[in-house]
Amino acid sequence: MPTINELASTNTITGSDQFPVYVSGNGDARKASASTLLAYIQSAWMDPNYTRVTASPTLAGFTLALPTTANSLFVLLTPTGTMATGTIVLPPAASAADGQEIVLYTSQEVTALSFTPNGATAINGAPTGIQAGAALTLRYDVLSTAWYTTTKPSSVGSGTPNYLPKWTAPTTLGDSIVRDNGTEVGVGNPPVAGQKLTVGGNVFAIRNDSDTAVTAVNSLSSAPRTVFFDAANYTDGFTGTAGFRASTARGALLFPAAVLSADPLGVFSARAYDGTGFFDAARIQVDAQSNWAASRSASLTFSTCNAGTVASRLYISPVGNVQLATNNTVFDAGGTGQGVRLSSTPGSADPNVLDAYEEGTFTPVYNGTGIVGTVTFAGRYQRVGNQVTLEITISVAAASSLTFTTATDWFDNFPAAITPSVDTFAGNALVANAVAFVVKTTGTFRAGFQIQGVPTVVFNPASSGRYTLATYLV
Repeated sequence: MPTINELASTNTITGSDQFPVYVSGNGDARKASASTLLAYIQSAWMDPNYTRVTASPTLAGFTLALPTTANSLFVLLTPTGTMATGTIVLPPAASAADGQEIVLYTSQEVTALSFTPNGATAINGAPTGIQAGAALTLRYDVLSTAWYTTTKPSSVGSGTPNYLPKWTAPTTLGDSIVRDNGTEVGVGNPPVAGQKLTVGGNVFAIRNDSDTAVTAVNSLSSAPRTVFFDAANYTDGFTGTAGFRASTARGALLFPAAVLSADPLGVFSARAYDGTGFFDAARIQVDAQSNWAASRSASLTFSTCNAGTVASRLYISPVGNVQLATNNTVFDAGGTGQGVRLSSTPGSADPNVLDAYEEGTFTPVYNGTGIVGTVTFAGRYQRVGNQVTLEITISVAAASSLTFTTATDWFDNFPAAITPSVDTFAGNALVANAVAFVVKTTGTFRAGFQIQGVPTVVFNPASSGRYTLATYLV
């Protein structure tokens, strides 16, 4: 048989090629195929000798002491359920071998997992918890007398169903404030049924150097629909308000500055599409009318669109003057004599001011002796500016009568607001030669009836009449 250096060389080996092998157990030489030799090498390389350790903790707070050995360990942990805490006591460092490994697998979650070094100087990189079905590997380095985590779960932790997870530590997951039940989402608050998004707390939208909008869209509906921004307030004792608030400042978010005169402070805009784009149809806008660092004043403007042009139609000044604009004709409240102005103080000397309006009822008092049976009286008045219209209703019951004697009888008990300021006589014809009148002389304000040539006016039984006196000035 030729020696090995006398054989021809080959650069290709197949699985059926043969190798000489000395079998120590038999004490002789035999042959083995390349496939057999490869399988042995793979087995010896990939599957080192691990000692198997099995434990099934039944109580949270368990402690598992690993055996004293220099062999690598495969620890199969099968708790009866989720464990709140658990401790693994590593083999004594004095007996640990360089490169010794501990592979730990658990079938159930251990929320808080810890390791006892048992003489080692440190356990580096070990997780603080492990989830169900996860594994980790520890390797011992004899030079530093420390254990090192070479593989570990990508994430560990526990969570609540329907909560989105978040990182509560670099390697630990827990609950976030976002909940998703598959139909609705809640942020900081449980989702409200039927609402896609529910937010518990304030919503703050920031977009630097650009227009910012929160948009509500209703689309693909053949029926009339309305899109609302709805603010709802629920409070006991009516101490709260639901509303819309626009806040404006110069400067930046963290460094605001006072607004200046003519700065726009807030706007509500209704827009419509014309086939090419959206344009304002109407606007309500608030503008600063002073530098707010010195004083605070603002105006309110209502605008509408006509023939493609948006223009102011109603303007309210900081002091409350109202200015209307119609077809470019302006009616203002500035005291120039244009339009109608209202005053809360009666008696204004400005003839263009409508300084009073009042209407009401009163009970006239009859001063005389002409009542037989039951007669009732009712009064009503209306004041517009300095003009008063007055009426008296007389109701005579059955089997009753009223004989009003012009020379001696009168009505009084009128409200002070309708009393003339100077001597006055005003009459209003009722029938032929009959007059209902009011008169003020020497400070006394009265009303009555008069028929020319006849000293009395008789009101018949079971009759009722409303008598309007002549309009007079107060």
